[in-house]
Amino acid sequence: LSQHAGQNEAAQRYYQQVLALAPRDVRAQLALANLQADAGHWPQAQQAFLEVYRQQPDNPDVLYSLAVSFDHLQQGQ
Repeated sequence: LSQHAGQNEAAQRYYQQVLALAPRDVRAQLALANLQADAGHWPQAQQAFLEVYRQQPDNPDVLYSLAVSFDHLQQGQ
């Protein structure tokens, strides 16, 4: 996808379009959260990771990303 080509804005728009059509699409939610984290938008990323966690509490990728988001937000205090 365009995310891999370094086009974060285009990738973000794409994932938002996917989520408008399928709000519970875990892959799109996780990809958008990762984009937000990569951009340093940790509060938004954490909210997105929490939403995915609610749907898939046993997903190791989500658990890891959520832990990293808590770590980043704690370091900012």
